[in-house]
Formats: sequence, structure tokens, C-alpha cells
Amino acid sequence: MARRGRVAIALIAVLAYATVAFAIAGAVYPTASEASAVTVTGTMKLGPEAGVVSQPLVISTPTSCSVTPDKLVLSIIAPSSRKEYTLATLGLDEVLTNGLGGYAVQALEGLDSSFAALKIPVSLWAPYTVRLTCETRAATKSIQQWEATLWLTSDWTFQSTDPAEGVYGTAAAWTKSVAQDSARRGDGNVLAVALEAGGAPSLGMSLGVQFPGIVKALTLPAVSPAGTSDPGSVLSCSPGAWQGAPSRFTYSWKRNGAKITGASGATYTTVTADNSKRITCAVIARSLVNTQGAESAPVLITWQIPTATLAPRVLGVAKVAGTLTCDAGTWTGTIATRKYQWLSNGSAVKDQSNATLVVPGGLYQTTVSCKVTVVSDKGVSATLTTSGSSVAVGPTLAYTGVPVVTGNPRVGVALQATAPTYNPRAVSVTYQWYRNGAAITGATKAAYRIVDADRGATLTVRTVGIKFGYLNSTQSGASNGKRVL
Repeated sequence: MARRGRVAIALIAVLAYATVAFAIAGAVYPTASEASAVTVTGTMKLGPEAGVVSQPLVISTPTSCSVTPDKLVLSIIAPSSRKEYTLATLGLDEVLTNGLGGYAVQALEGLDSSFAALKIPVSLWAPYTVRLTCETRAATKSIQQWEATLWLTSDWTFQSTDPAEGVYGTAAAWTKSVAQDSARRGDGNVLAVALEAGGAPSLGMSLGVQFPGIVKALTLPAVSPAGTSDPGSVLSCSPGAWQGAPSRFTYSWKRNGAKITGASGATYTTVTADNSKRITCAVIARSLVNTQGAESAPVLITWQIPTATLAPRVLGVAKVAGTLTCDAGTWTGTIATRKYQWLSNGSAVKDQSNATLVVPGGLYQTTVSCKVTVVSDKGVSATLTTSGSSVAVGPTLAYTGVPVVTGNPRVGVALQATAPTYNPRAVSVTYQWYRNGAAITGATKAAYRIVDADRGATLTVRTVGIKFGYLNSTQSGASNGKRVL
């Protein structure tokens, strides 16, 4: 297409379909039927052919990468230093396919922002190289590249054709053209602007393509259902209505304003952490022109937490050796499981997580209570603790039999007493030895060594059982007697 006389420029590169020409500033991108004429020479199309530096660049390649890449890197090489600066790193899900089977890639921001952020040196009328590189994690990192050339023609304008072939319209004319064309269409979709060589705008030039316009939210995204009562419920995000025919949407979900890790689809399944939180859906709309975001109104997630209509309670008398029963009470909803934990002075009693408790002596004089946790059929839990009761002393220790004395009853020999069997076990035992029925002063151990005063007398022993939390046992009957020789 000739570039003499009247010069046509487009405000943005266009995603062409299989049978549509990709035309910008009078240059025509080949259609699918012309693809055979395009070979992988490393050259790509850069649009617009002329523009202002606040515009993002749009790249169109003749083919896709010969090997599926892990990412595409868009970069620019300064003419003076030949230093390469990365403008954008994109995944395949962030690019579109043009009518040639190649890529349509948009930079994330305008040249002015990129030059300022990356401190790229400005060289007017000198050729910058714009490069798109296919990269993979394999040993050969860069597997394919395409390049195009760009010139800065002023502090505000650039073009992708050699200035030797003509300098395109001024920034003022460009800006005016955009405003007029956008106002004429009324929807933000700028098809094309034709500028005279002197910069005067002439509207209405047809490029013969479908133009993806500037996207803008007309209505906010919406989350449904608006408030769910159970965990595991699925929320759906409607992206809302948009101007400019977005090419795709991406989603993210937030809990009280913070992004939820891994929640990047149009639906989200609620979890326990969402209860009593505000959930929103953020939508990003993308086109070849721009990227725009919008966020839904918050939805308060309120679940049906089980509520006790009859509070848990402890049944039975709180005393050592007594049996207590923890009544879980009555709860709203469907209760799937009930869990118990006995407490002593507010602390968990080890290995006591059944509904019943035989009070051990160690809980004597402490306050015993029961903590009840119920879990609904939806997995929502609630916990209540019963009132506490002070544990009273238990019964008198019981025993079976009488002490047994063994040993040779001769002066100087020690006799040994064995206590009767006490219930419960693990008790302390006191002893008292007797000579002919009279208590022997100081003879209060299990062993007794016979003295001269015991000659001809009969020796016996009695015991008393002692255990914390129980009343002491009564004194046992006398043991078998040993007559000292």
C-alpha cells in the first residue's frame, strides 16, 4: 500500500481474524490466505505505525513459537548502548492469536512509563529494536525471536516506519483526532484516524477490520448467591457488563479485602475461614487496547452455627470414685458428632474424653466440668463448657483380709508384715506392732526386730490404708501371732 500523499494512521493495532486484513497506518498485515507468503524471518509487525508515547505497543508475529514456550518476553534495545530492557513478561494465557496463527501481544504500559521506570535513554530519530522472545526452561532458553524497529520522532510521538519515508502527524493532531473519532462513535471504540501529511485529521477511514475497543465496566461484577449459610457452598462471579468487547476476563477472590490464595476462577467454594467475613470478586477485563479492573460489592458469609437450646450439664455427684455423666444438651441444626473433654480447674484431664467419668482421687478438692464440642453435618462446630462442681472426698478405703507376719520368732531376728489388699490400690499403709495385745512404742514399720522384752510373748501387727481423696480405712484385724522363743 503506497505511503505517498495522504498518510493514514491507526490508534492501535488490531486483532485480525482469519479472513480479515490487519491494517494500521496504511500497512496491511497478511490474512490467513496470505500466510504462505510470510516466512519466519524473525520480523514482526509493530503497531501503531505512528502514535503517542503514552500508548502501549501492540505486536503481531507471523507465526507462533516452533516449540511451546513457558513465557514470551517483550523487550526494547536502545540504539546507543544496545542494552536490552524488558517491557513485559507474559504467559501464553496473556496473549491472543492473530489471523496468521501468530501472537498478538500488548505491552502492559505506554512507552513513556517504560522509559521512565527502566531509565531507557531517549534518542530521537535513532532506531530502537523491539524484540519478542520465546523462552523455555529447557537448556536452550531462547528458542525463537522476532524483531521490529521503532523511532522516537519527538518527546511525545513515535512511529514504526523509517522516518526517511516520511514523518507522520503531530502529537496535537493525533490527540485531536482521537477525541473526535471517539466522540463520533460514542462507545470508546476508535476504528481509525487518517491524518494529512500536515497533521489535519480526516475521520471515517475504514480499515476493514473488527476493532477491539477500550474496555470499561458499565456494571460491577456480582457474586451469587448473596450470602450462604453453609461451608462448601459454591459462589459464582458474574463479570458484569463491559464496554469495548473484552477479549477475556480473569478473576480473583478476596476475603475482607485480602486476596484468597489459589482462588482465581469464576467460582469459589467457601471454607471455614470465610465465616463472618466479607467476600468480593475482582474481575480484570483485557483487550488489545487496555486492561481494566472492577470489583463486586461485598457479600457477608454467615453460616448456621449450632446453638444450644438446652445447655450441656454434668449429671451425678462430684466426689472421688463417683461416676459423672456429661449431657451434651440440645442443639439447633443436625449434629453429626459430639466430643467431650473433662476439665479440672479449667485444664484438660488427660485421657478423659468420654461422656462418663469415674472421678479419680487426684481430682479431690478441684472443680470438675465438661467441655462439649458439637459439629454439624456441614462441618460447622460450636463449643460450650458446663458449670463446675467441687469434688468431695470419696468413700472409706476398703480392704480384704488381715496382715500376714513372716519370719523366725527369735530375739534379734526381724519379722516382716505384709498388708492386706486395699481397693483402690496404690495406697500408703501405716503399721503398728503389738506385744501380747499391747502396742509397742515406736514399732510402726513393716519390719520389726525382736528384743529381749519379747521373750515368751506373742507378737502381732495391725494396718491402716491411706489414699488421697478417700477416707482412711479402718484398722485391720490383728495378724497371725508369732510367739517368741
